[in-house]
Amino acid sequence: MKTITLIAFVACLMSATGCGSDNKLGRLSVSGKITLDDKPLDSGSIEFFPSDSQGVSAGGVVSADGSYSVEEDKGLPPGKYTVSIFSPMAAKSTPNKKYANESDALVGEPGIDRIPEEFNNSEQIVEVTVDGPNTFDFDIKTK
Repeated sequence: MKTITLIAFVACLMSATGCGSDNKLGRLSVSGKITLDDKPLDSGSIEFFPSDSQGVSAGGVVSADGSYSVEEDKGLPPGKYTVSIFSPMAAKSTPNKKYANESDALVGEPGIDRIPEEFNNSEQIVEVTVDGPNTFDFDIKTK
C-alpha cells in the first residue's frame, strides 16, 4: 500500500497540471474567434507556443463557427506566445470512389493549407495576462 501511495505522490509532483484543483503553473484559459476572408473558419486548429521557447504550449480545435477555447486546466501561464493556425484544404470528393470511412474522404491534401504562411509559421504574437480577458481573435485574409 505504501508503494501505491508513493507512486501516486510522485505522479502528482510530476504532473504538469498539479494534483487536484491546484493550478501550480498559473494556467489561464484562452479563447477567441477566427475568420478567413470575413467568414468564420469552419475547421482547423490553433496552437500557442512560448515566445522564449521555454515553458508551456497549448492548443485547441476550431469549431464550425470559427470559435476556439482552451480551458484553464490545459491553458497557458501568463506570458507572450506565438500563434500558429492551420486548416488543411478538404480533398475534393471523387465520384464512385469508395472510402473505408467518411473521415477518409475528408482528409486534406498533404502540405496544402487554407491559412497563409504568416499564420502557420508563428509570426502572430499574443500576451496572456492575469488580468485577462485573454480573448484573441484573428481575421485572416487570403485575397
